[in-house]
Amino acid sequence: MSIAKAPAKRPPDLIQSNSLNIDMNLLIIFAKLPRAGKVKTRLGTEIGMDAASKLYEQFIRFLFKRLSGSNVADKIVFAVSPRSQLAEFARAFPGASAYIPQYESANLGLRMQQAFSWGFTHGANKVVIIGSDSPNLPLNRIRQAFQALEQNQVVLGPADDGGYYLIGADAVYPRIFENIPWSTSQVLTKTLHTLQSNGLAYELLEPFYDVDDLEGLKRLKQQSPQFFAEPGVLATFIEDELTMDEIKVTAANTKRVVVLIPALNEEKSIGKVLQALPRNSQIIPIVADNGSSDDTARVARENGARVVFEPRRGYGWACLAAMQEAEKCHPDIAVFLDADFSDYPQEIDKLIEPILANRADLVIGSRVLGKSDPGALLPQARFGNWLASFLISLFWRFKYTDLGPFRAIRWEALKALQMEDKTYGWTVEMQIKALIMGLRVTEIPVSYRKRIGKSKVTGTFSGTVKAGAKILWTIFKFGVLKRRASLDKQGLKWLTSSLFLQGQKF
Repeated sequence: MSIAKAPAKRPPDLIQSNSLNIDMNLLIIFAKLPRAGKVKTRLGTEIGMDAASKLYEQFIRFLFKRLSGSNVADKIVFAVSPRSQLAEFARAFPGASAYIPQYESANLGLRMQQAFSWGFTHGANKVVIIGSDSPNLPLNRIRQAFQALEQNQVVLGPADDGGYYLIGADAVYPRIFENIPWSTSQVLTKTLHTLQSNGLAYELLEPFYDVDDLEGLKRLKQQSPQFFAEPGVLATFIEDELTMDEIKVTAANTKRVVVLIPALNEEKSIGKVLQALPRNSQIIPIVADNGSSDDTARVARENGARVVFEPRRGYGWACLAAMQEAEKCHPDIAVFLDADFSDYPQEIDKLIEPILANRADLVIGSRVLGKSDPGALLPQARFGNWLASFLISLFWRFKYTDLGPFRAIRWEALKALQMEDKTYGWTVEMQIKALIMGLRVTEIPVSYRKRIGKSKVTGTFSGTVKAGAKILWTIFKFGVLKRRASLDKQGLKWLTSSLFLQGQKF
């Protein structure tokens, strides 16, 4: 069944900036006014927010300069977010045919749908939308996109991250933007499924990439050295005016830390958590959205986190999804942190110090040893910690004081543990397996406060019972049922031969 082309209606709150009489091909560039901490935040975690903002400004100038000197489109329009900065953006980047505000919505699909509608109400026959994250996007891709729309209804440029860097259409097709998991690796796949199921003819261009992180920046340097010859680029794109070669050395000499944050309906707290992370260019936050019905994912992404989606409910499921994404970062250390702002993210430096000093492989942040606000650690949680720690000491002769989620572990050690639990038993499984496999384990005191919102575990009777039962079962399983079995002989053999178990420097 094919989709009927929706009539192009002028969105009531889209305002034309300049007079415009468009015919034929319209190119719309989605962009933001460069502001530190508001643009290129993932790259900002690696090179500094100020540097990332200045670099993004150069992205826009370089891209627009190339487009303005070509004939890829009849008219070029900037779609700016937020609308309050439209006039300032137009002054900063003059020369476009028009400047329009992006529709005010957190939904990227709705914003693009309204941009298409604006284009067709102003006389365009074909509209192509691109972002401003690929300053070296081959101009021929845009020409090919308009050409593809001669025979197709939609054209897409696949991005390396599973989304798309370009979308074009010959009319407004609202359904292609419905039920798409934006900011995930499934965007292109889901969009293609929608196109196919609705009988829309489409064409795919050659893949390209967005410059979202340091690896993308290095790729840009390799493929488009002329960008770095632009006035002021090298002097502003790295804090303290580091050159590209110097940033490579710096990155090589700094341990990369992934901060894994499972989250379920934490839109009110996740931004505070991410903003409180240490300002270390090698700290990479990854939020695993465990099926949130609120704007957790959007807030996380706006605050510089990579976001992955795990629809299967369970703390362990979310952690495993975050680990899968973290593997792409080639980390040295993994930190686990809750999304409810009960822990103090700024204490990460203290948490990883024993690992950096080669004194430990797993560091547990103990709320019992540290300072907790009154009422923050509920009585049932204190009792559960005591009971589980007591049972662990009986089986493995090691006295934990806490099973808290705030912890750090060497990445290779974490992989060797071969974590399996999908729900409440994740933390205790890690602590038990660490003892079985002979990891060097230590606890340090950490601060703790009342969480934002209601706990999904200790905040309810059913959650407390389920978590307690799973923790006790996990201890019983490893302490009794698997007591005589090897955890994993191959994993143990590999682990005991690793550098960090031989006392060598990390």
